[in-house]
Amino acid sequence: MPADSNYSLAEVQAEFDDNASYLEERSPAKARKLITAGTILIRRMPSSTEHGLSNERLAFNLEMLKQSVDDARKWLASEGRYLESTVPAVRYADLSDFREWGHGSRRRDGQ
Repeated sequence: MPADSNYSLAEVQAEFDDNASYLEERSPAKARKLITAGTILIRRMPSSTEHGLSNERLAFNLEMLKQSVDDARKWLASEGRYLESTVPAVRYADLSDFREWGHGSRRRDGQ
């Protein structure tokens, strides 16, 4: 089940990390989960925050996160659809006429 609004920030981050291997596994399902988790993270995380009396500042690299989501979308649009295709990727040759056509024998039309 993909991440949704009921997930905590830590759970969404874990979902993103768990599905970052979509390329290695060639998994369209993992790519979709990464896109969903990444989109939630982009919406939830501030670009930076300040804390305390000394105004300690913490910045997040949202551009890297956006790039990961965009990369997953591009991969899914090209490779992912091919992998999910119901058309078999392997085609088998029809060798039913092999003996008639092969090994230097004459063709059916007499030539």
